[in-house]
Amino acid sequence: MRGEEFGIASVMGDVGVVQSCLPEEEKRYIVSRPHDVEDLANVIVTFKDGTKACIVAGDMIVGGVRNLMEIFTNESVYINNIAPSNNMEIYHMDEAGLDDVYITEKVEVKTGWQKVFVDEEIARGYVGELQDFMECALTNRQPKSGFRLAYDTIQAVYAAYASAEDGRRVTL
Repeated sequence: MRGEEFGIASVMGDVGVVQSCLPEEEKRYIVSRPHDVEDLANVIVTFKDGTKACIVAGDMIVGGVRNLMEIFTNESVYINNIAPSNNMEIYHMDEAGLDDVYITEKVEVKTGWQKVFVDEEIARGYVGELQDFMECALTNRQPKSGFRLAYDTIQAVYAAYASAEDGRRVTL
């Protein structure tokens, strides 16, 4: 909108395995058991115009996965609860009859208040991603995301890992 080039200027990352420092007793309610990968990542992305994004990703959350996006501008706020979503909440006193009921990813129990992830495949983007792929194959068009976005995304991810390993900001 401002006629400026959009892109990432630098990335700072810090990752780790939080569960590795917990005794087994403290892990009893955490479903995730990572192997050869981090379970917590903090990344600060600085864009070419000086704006910043702070990204926190954790896979060791009691109560399931937590994926939240908050955007703050000088005139607005956008809050997107991806997971747990808040479009359907349920309450059960016990798990009788719930053996085959799926609530959401990595939820330990089905009792008490639960936030059901309605249309999980759509909200996580899987359906749109597959739809775009099939339309590209059928009509020979380029993907909506395209190679440049994929390249920039992977470059940012690798920069975050390099930053975490070296303990420094990585300039792109």
